[in-house]
Amino acid sequence: MKKHFKSIICITMALFVSFSVFAVGCKKDELTDPNADRNLRAITYDGTHDYTAPEVETEDYIVKDGKTDYVLITPENSDTYEKQAKNEFVLIFKKATGISISTKADTDNLTEGTKFISIGKTAQYNALNVTEEELTTLGADGCRIVTDASGNIYIYGGDVGYWQKNQGVIYSVYTFMEICFNWQYYNRTTFTCDTGVTELKLKNFDVWDIPDIIGRPFHGTNSDVPLRSYEQDAGITAQDAKYSNWLMRGRNEDSALGMNSWTTFGDYSSASAHMHNTSELVSPKSEGVDVKWFSDAGDQLCYTAHGDSESYQKLVEYIAKKFVMSMKYFNPTDYPTRHYLGIMQEDNTNYCNCASCTAHAAANNDAISGAMIRLCNDAITLVRTWQDDPNHEVYPYRRDNLKVVFFAYHSSRVPPAKWDEEQQKYVATSPECQPNEHVVGWVCYHGSKLNDFYNPSNDRQRKYYDAWNDLLDESWYWLYTGDYQFDPYFLASNNSLNEHMFQLMASSNVTWSFDNISAGGTNPTAFRDLQLYLWNRLAWDSNLKSNELIDQYFDAVFDVVSDEIREIYDMYVDHDNLLQLHPSWAGGFNRAMFWSYNGFLKPVADKFEAALDKVDSVYANTDPAYGELVKSRVCQEYLATLYKILAIYGKDSANAPFIESVRQEYKQKFRDIVTNYFPEHNLNGQGSALDFINGLA
Repeated sequence: MKKHFKSIICITMALFVSFSVFAVGCKKDELTDPNADRNLRAITYDGTHDYTAPEVETEDYIVKDGKTDYVLITPENSDTYEKQAKNEFVLIFKKATGISISTKADTDNLTEGTKFISIGKTAQYNALNVTEEELTTLGADGCRIVTDASGNIYIYGGDVGYWQKNQGVIYSVYTFMEICFNWQYYNRTTFTCDTGVTELKLKNFDVWDIPDIIGRPFHGTNSDVPLRSYEQDAGITAQDAKYSNWLMRGRNEDSALGMNSWTTFGDYSSASAHMHNTSELVSPKSEGVDVKWFSDAGDQLCYTAHGDSESYQKLVEYIAKKFVMSMKYFNPTDYPTRHYLGIMQEDNTNYCNCASCTAHAAANNDAISGAMIRLCNDAITLVRTWQDDPNHEVYPYRRDNLKVVFFAYHSSRVPPAKWDEEQQKYVATSPECQPNEHVVGWVCYHGSKLNDFYNPSNDRQRKYYDAWNDLLDESWYWLYTGDYQFDPYFLASNNSLNEHMFQLMASSNVTWSFDNISAGGTNPTAFRDLQLYLWNRLAWDSNLKSNELIDQYFDAVFDVVSDEIREIYDMYVDHDNLLQLHPSWAGGFNRAMFWSYNGFLKPVADKFEAALDKVDSVYANTDPAYGELVKSRVCQEYLATLYKILAIYGKDSANAPFIESVRQEYKQKFRDIVTNYFPEHNLNGQGSALDFINGLA
């Protein structure tokens, strides 16, 4: 059950006809593909998503006449994930069938002939004789569902593996529910499931379901918000909200993998972050540092020590000693998952342009990343040599999987690579710029968000990705398909947040991924929840189609007004596509020139009002509680439009394109939505939504 991908040479693939956002200036470019006319490599990926589950030919049922003879068994000493898997099974099974399935510990006596569904590694599971190879293949997240000859069902995950976790057992429950009851999760208040199921034939399960991307971002930003009254009235349970982070099949493990560094030797009160950490890893203010280690501007490392080989070697040793300090603190016993150290450049500052750095880059495809890789190679090699020597004090803290991470970010995103015709791949421009097996590149996407990855506007970025994927044994990816700095701003990423990007990631030895949308607020507005949904579904199975997922999302979330809200969404997409082309756009979140009241904001607001009226007309007399739930979902998106109107035009009525009474109406609409549905809502970078509205005249 191995993952595998195929790389093919593909002629012109302008899959989307759209505007080119920007032109990238070109200096010397050794990355030029040798084939003419954009013959770039297209990546496809075949994951492991085998949902084999035919109905048995016998007259055996899981549910018959609204009853079940099956009992649910879990290990007597269940771990955290097995307990949660059990709770999720009981909850969803009851939603679908109305049956509260009987639960037992695996050590309880079962009446002879009793059929059971085993969750996790029960005593009964041991009879399957699952091999280590199978558990390793599943990893920590992979799902396995099996029916034995007696009609018993086993639901379990893989070995602890890479993440030192057993979360696959939870995901296996969701796969079971998806197969049996069409279960699917969309956001905090939206999940679909067959209900009133009174008959379910036994299935001969032989299911494998393994995520395409090992480490996926956690998007549970609103999962810890207390259950709201209108959610309770509509039948949402605390468990529904609490476990939404699991249902998204994603998690944020970055902080559980990396080791922080410290500014001062021996002082564990001087901790720094493990990314954007170079000014603290090697601080100009610390004793024993050499001025040659810093850029001429003083805000970044000089990765060549200004060409002084003796000083450079001392820099390597200095960083290695700092790493040893991190290894001692994050010891393998107390922190079993942490095995990444970081030499990651500072954010948004200049890079060293001394003669040595300039010459090194010039010799390596104008890539400053070449010097970064050399430093990472040398530092991690020294640390690993120390940790393998029993005579060194670091030996007790050794880790077989110890690695170092660097950023391929801003100017350093250019790889030190050239095309090798004979090998038909990119190779390092020099041996010292070839990342060794213990060096990980965190590759940050700088292509067009408006255009598909195969659009000509992204040719340069595709070459960079191709080259990094050929150079690196292991990668992390950082994408920008949402604007995390300003929650009410809609970013049209529908063309880049799709299966093409995720197929690339899945085929590229990516073990961790991050997207700025994962930094969303307590209630992500401006269709941020849709972005989160797409991210997690495609990260699990990159062969899903983003346009189909978008259609499913609108149908499930917005119910009777799905067409109306989809029309608003499309208006936002078209509008943002035009904004991104404007030469003065950068950061213009609240500038009237970009957000016409009569030309865009008022028509959108009117459509939201019409949608809310339609929800009332459909549900006011039939199911008002559910109607309120649907209205809350509409209002979550309406907030962004109202915020724009008020922030740009509604601070006073003197210069507004509407009279004072209309301004007050908009204020009241905004206040009512926040107060009734989202009192804890925070506008990223702008304070709370209530503070915003209370601050207006």
